[in-house]
Amino acid sequence: MLNDIFGVIFFNFITLNAYIGHSGMYICIVLNIIGGIVIILGWKQIYQDYWRHNEGQGKLVTGGIYKYIRHPQYTGFLLMTLGMLFEWATLPLLIMYPILVVLYLRLAKKE
Repeated sequence: MLNDIFGVIFFNFITLNAYIGHSGMYICIVLNIIGGIVIILGWKQIYQDYWRHNEGQGKLVTGGIYKYIRHPQYTGFLLMTLGMLFEWATLPLLIMYPILVVLYLRLAKKE
């Protein structure tokens, strides 16, 4: 019984569910769909213009979604993880998400 009470108190204290409510789930669904579409469009475009050609024959991908976003896979992944953050917002995730964004920005600049 004490464990159940502590679990409820701990869950409500650590997560931001009380502030976001069910709208976080809907935001997550929308961001996951958008992020998934961005990733799929990026994979499709890079396959058509680069991977399906012989070694050294592929060209720099500048059309399609790459015309607007330089790294659609990173952008889609960050959108999806942001959606998950809205659905399951905990303090550790709120701290770790900006770190993830900074690491992906550094990685994107290297490429």
